Amino acid sequence: MTTTSRSGTHSVNVAEPRLDPALVERLTAGVSASTEPTTTRAPFTGAPLAQIPQTTAADVNQAFPAGRAGPVDWATLTSRQRALNFARFHDVLLSRQEEILNLLQWETGKARHDAFDEVMEAATASLYAARQAPKVLRTRRRQGAFPVFT
Repeated sequence: MTTTSRSGTHSVNVAEPRLDPALVERLTAGVSASTEPTTTRAPFTGAPLAQIPQTTAADVNQAFPAGRAGPVDWATLTSRQRALNFARFHDVLLSRQEEILNLLQWETGKARHDAFDEVMEAATASLYAARQAPKVLRTRRRQGAFPVFT
């Protein structure tokens, strides 16, 4: 499909806008939903994309204890281990770029190049963090403003 906007003509991949049920299952695994799921729709065509669980405030409150464990686990990692996580995220993001671009277009109605910008910004930021983490997060002693007192 080709669309035209103020900035020109854009090619958009809107064929078969349907999320892989296995992907939806993986992304929503462990989500406690006490209400009926909702159907997300593609802005271009109105075609259904996926059934997404809907949660209540009580569901979110129940999930918070598990979410609080994440920062504790992250805090135990060395700066090199954290850098490896950022590098891995960068690599996975780029290896699944086509799928991510499709998702961005299907769910937001964005032009392909705008979706591409988002993916590249995330990839660039994660690679920067991977390269800088060991230097920025290393332990170092600093002399206080008043050496005898601080």
